[in-house]
Amino acid sequence: MLKNNNIFLYIKCTLLYVGSVIGAGFASGQEILQFYIVYGYQSMLGILLATILFAYFGAMVLLLSVKYKTSGYHDLLPHILGNYGSHVVDILSSLMLISSIAVMFAGSGAVLTECFGSWSKIGIIITAIITVLVIIGGLNRVLTVNLYLVPLKIIALIFIVILGLLNHGILINNTSIAVLKNESQMNWFWSSILYVSYNMIVALSVLSSLGKKINKEIGLAAGITGGLILGIMAGLITIVGLSYSPEIIDHEIPLLYVANQLGTYYHFTFALLIWLAITTTAISSTHGFASRLAKQNSIKYKIAGVSICLIVLPLAQIKFANLVQVIYPIFGYAGLSILLGLLFYLPVHTIKRYKKYK
Repeated sequence: MLKNNNIFLYIKCTLLYVGSVIGAGFASGQEILQFYIVYGYQSMLGILLATILFAYFGAMVLLLSVKYKTSGYHDLLPHILGNYGSHVVDILSSLMLISSIAVMFAGSGAVLTECFGSWSKIGIIITAIITVLVIIGGLNRVLTVNLYLVPLKIIALIFIVILGLLNHGILINNTSIAVLKNESQMNWFWSSILYVSYNMIVALSVLSSLGKKINKEIGLAAGITGGLILGIMAGLITIVGLSYSPEIIDHEIPLLYVANQLGTYYHFTFALLIWLAITTTAISSTHGFASRLAKQNSIKYKIAGVSICLIVLPLAQIKFANLVQVIYPIFGYAGLSILLGLLFYLPVHTIKRYKKYK
């Protein structure tokens, strides 16, 4: 049971987990489109699998972070993968975080482009500035931003999905789904594994920074709750995406297309909320990267955060949908080692403990 004085910290931790995953790809619907909607009805099996994995891996990362009192993923990886494996994945994770920041910035530009036609660079710059301002405030400001913005974007996503379904109904065209399937090179099971694998790299970098701030009860509860929230949100977006296919696949921001069917007011309101979702993940990814290079709240931490935001600006000029299509699967494969390490950590260490006391 969580004590009353821990409930607030549990909520913050849960929202930080959810906020690190619900970014440009998730909130826009582009990520769910490419990893789930393309499989038609079978995508719901993938969503169920992803929900279980998000809950398990989220809880494991937080529990291990508390156990080893970590302040970043560089402290946690050696316990999961060993020294050699951790060095390799450490480099990959750093590259992943850099790519994630670029994708978030590109996504913010894509949102404004969908709304106004040619405001891409302005969206990128505004998001970069806000990210820098939050990072300068350190971990407490990162947690505070997530506390207020993550619930807002969850409510907004649910609102648009429900209205979209009420407006259109759950009408899935089997022919259109077949066309979508032909564009995919994987199956729903493998696609779900890669999806969770990719997202856990970013989530691990963020959650591992909480090792000295929470206890095991908070970690377990936040990991499971966060995983369930992510699964439910992905499922809702998948259902509405299937209902609006195949038209939805022609849009860089699929859920903005859904919102546009409801009217101009919904279109612009939801565009703002998607942009906020993108910004929170840009902040989480930047925090994860800066935590790897320096002690939280230190001058070096702030310099690292500001520097990486400036460095990725040229990469953010690439088309958002192209970045999602190329970068996410690549780092999904790269993150498989982390998933396997987390998956087998508990049984392996249980066997070792049994042999020790036998």
